[in-house]
Amino acid sequence: NKVRGIPGCDFRGEGGYIIAPPSTNGKGKTYSWLDNLSLDDIPPPAMPSELLNTFLRTCSY
Repeated sequence: NKVRGIPGCDFRGEGGYIIAPPSTNGKGKTYSWLDNLSLDDIPPPAMPSELLNTFLRTCSY
């Protein structure tokens, strides 16, 4: 379920998963954000132009 072709992008679909806090590993330990690096602390990266162009070509308005 990993789509290649757009550098820097990784897509997950049915059957895929993403590990992020507060997920737990197989030993029961919980993942956590590094200090000053939570989703609330850093801005999201810009969408790659190739991905944006793909959306714009395939969307209907």
